[in-house]
Amino acid sequence: SLLTGAVEDSDFKVSMPVWNLVSDGASVFVVGWFSSVAGQPRKHLARLNDKMALEPFQVASFFAQDAAALALDGATLYAQDQAALRAIDVQTGQFKAGFNCSVTNATVARVAGGVLWLGGSFATAQGVPRLHAAAVDPATGALLSWDPRPSAPVADLAAAGGTVLVAGGFVALPAVVRAGLAIIDMAKGEVSPAAPGVSGGQKSVTA
Repeated sequence: SLLTGAVEDSDFKVSMPVWNLVSDGASVFVVGWFSSVAGQPRKHLARLNDKMALEPFQVASFFAQDAAALALDGATLYAQDQAALRAIDVQTGQFKAGFNCSVTNATVARVAGGVLWLGGSFATAQGVPRLHAAAVDPATGALLSWDPRPSAPVADLAAAGGTVLVAGGFVALPAVVRAGLAIIDMAKGEVSPAAPGVSGGQKSVTA
């Protein structure tokens, strides 16, 4: 159970791997390459309640990519499919009108400070050069100016207190040596003078 931590006797069986999940405390959204959950048709996205029982939520015309980014912000679920990042109404399962974010291979997404922060293995967002990290408007998907350009894919990120902590296999950002972990200003995209000093690639961080 999400509320008690007790192990539930739930038939939570998926037909193929799950790559990512996110919870609001009352339910869990999962994304992966599956076509069914607990014997019921669910193509690549599903919602479970706090007892890990399948809910009616379904999304039509969603085709997840490997290691798809998934983030939840109130009534909106953000999920990466093979064509774009989608904003989905958590009640209806419909794509939200007015949101358009042309990016592929985003594997991590976080909402903080009124911004949707993205990381992954991409070279462009909305047709504009953005190397492995980008920031967009969570309501429209419009690309923001934040552009830190890590030298290798971003594996995880956390945003809080005016900064974004970015982790991955990179060794540098423009003109700044940072191996695996960097602290970046939310507003300007500038790398903090503070060097976390990790060795090797960093795969996860938390705010």
